[in-house]
Amino acid sequence: MATIVKAPPATIGPECWRNRTLRGLKLGQTVVENSDRNCDIGRSTDTLPHIRDVLATLSNDEIRKYMREVRVVVAKLRESLLETNEEIKALTRGKEALERSLEHTRKDIQLNKDSKQVRVTRPPTEKEKDGADDLLEAEYAHLLNCKKTLELQLRSVQQHLQCLESIRKRTFASLQERSRVLDLLCHALSSVLRPEKDVLSLKPNRSQVEGRVSMVDPGRMGAGRADPLGPYTPEVDTLLGDATDARNQSAYLRRELRAVIDRVDKLKQAAHKSVNEGLTQKVAETVTLKVKVVEVCGSEVLEVCGSKVGGGCGSEV
Repeated sequence: MATIVKAPPATIGPECWRNRTLRGLKLGQTVVENSDRNCDIGRSTDTLPHIRDVLATLSNDEIRKYMREVRVVVAKLRESLLETNEEIKALTRGKEALERSLEHTRKDIQLNKDSKQVRVTRPPTEKEKDGADDLLEAEYAHLLNCKKTLELQLRSVQQHLQCLESIRKRTFASLQERSRVLDLLCHALSSVLRPEKDVLSLKPNRSQVEGRVSMVDPGRMGAGRADPLGPYTPEVDTLLGDATDARNQSAYLRRELRAVIDRVDKLKQAAHKSVNEGLTQKVAETVTLKVKVVEVCGSEVLEVCGSKVGGGCGSEV
């Protein structure tokens, strides 16, 4: 029967090195256990926490505060972005109404030119200027003034739309930059919204779009405490101020736009009414003159015919 010889355990290096290593590990483990035991004893006997625990607590509190304020800033940026989008839509609708009014004015100018061209084809004996020509010239001058006013207003609206578009891009970029912090910790918006607001109805109404009411409590945003290293940076402060000013200017521009359109419409209606009444009066005078001419010519023809008939009868007698 064969005997099995056991091999010595595989080791690295000499036996003395292995023994020294094992003694060092055991000694280190003993030191760690003694340190933990002493820390536990210190915690139980000393009411004041250790500096490490204090620093950890302060760090967690600071992180929690920073994240909370960043959530408020992000909510305000989102609200500003929504309000800017709504203002761009409203101003775009006003621009379309302005373009329609300008198109109608241009058609009226072309109609005025056609009317004046028709009067040029009158007979040579009637080509002298009269009241109808003066009315057409006055209407043309009014329409040109209306056209210039609308074009100037349209240019202002287009420039302000570009300004709002730039504000929207800046707001979106700042929103993305601030939102990177929230990727570390996600919470609902209910902690930064006003308590009387319904959390589910996050879509702003017209009063909020006009900038009169904000869904975000400004007292929790740290307004007036802009800090380059804090949650409310100077870039965000400047951006929110520029966005508010741009929206207020856009609202004023929309009111001015509606007033200009109404004023131009009233001016055009007055000019059209004046021209129509003048032309109607001119046509009535022409018809009356024609009737009188026909009557005078008819009486003269009758007199001539009567005289001819009387002369013929006398010769026969």
